[in-house]
Amino acid sequence: MFPDLDSLTYNLNHRHRGHCVIFNQENFDECLSLNTRTNSSLDVEFMVTLFKDLGFIVRAFVDLRLKEIKDILEDLAVDTDHTDCDAMVIVFMSHGGEDVLYARDHQFHSDLLFKPFSGDECETLVGKPKIFFIQGGRGESLEEGVKLNETRILKTKRRAVSIPSKHVGAESPCGGHPLKSNMEKKDFHVSSLADFLICWSTVDGYYSWRNTNTGSWFIQALAHVLARDCWRDDVLSLMISTARHMMKFSSKNPVIGQKKQMPHFSSTLTKKMYFYPKATYPHIEDEEVD
Repeated sequence: MFPDLDSLTYNLNHRHRGHCVIFNQENFDECLSLNTRTNSSLDVEFMVTLFKDLGFIVRAFVDLRLKEIKDILEDLAVDTDHTDCDAMVIVFMSHGGEDVLYARDHQFHSDLLFKPFSGDECETLVGKPKIFFIQGGRGESLEEGVKLNETRILKTKRRAVSIPSKHVGAESPCGGHPLKSNMEKKDFHVSSLADFLICWSTVDGYYSWRNTNTGSWFIQALAHVLARDCWRDDVLSLMISTARHMMKFSSKNPVIGQKKQMPHFSSTLTKKMYFYPKATYPHIEDEEVD
């Protein structure tokens, strides 16, 4: 079925919301010299509850080896028919580094999560949102944050008001007229990289924080914001709200002092995506959680 290129929102009227697969790596082989992600099961509980409530068919996997992860991704991309689904979600939680994530036994390039679902690899997800949430460090840098005071904020506001913008009232290069499409719904090409949303817990190069008692900062914020606002806001607005909510978090480590963290997302979504209420199918959703 061809995607409707004129619609401003994704089609959410399929029979199922879609599949959500959650990977959590808590323990690692000794050869990797990585710390155990103690109590990371808290994050799994947050994500399973959230996405079941949003109507997804949820499966969760813990401490998988790289080959097992590849097999599950292949099954989801090649052997699963997404024709009757609105979207797909993958949550991956582990240790990470610059462009790498960790399975139980090996590190791997993060692209391994995304490539199986490009349009030329997974035809039944063409034109549908493919959403990834990744909890994991992306480097060793610690974000210091910046301390604001009232005087500084007031000065910033005055400066913004007093400097006119040459762009105010500028005319659109297209004259403000929408481009018309003469495309017929026959043979046509769409980008194989369209309709992805990749949400990282932190900016590239930086550390990602996790509290062993309450869970990862990013996962806590994501679960809170989506549960509160998902019926109202589109998914990009939800990610902005998640970033704003994370501004409230600060590390309380007496040795290194207060540190901050800011999530990052990249999008090739072509429409707005909403998590409107949807009927669920218990006989499908209650699959065994590994």
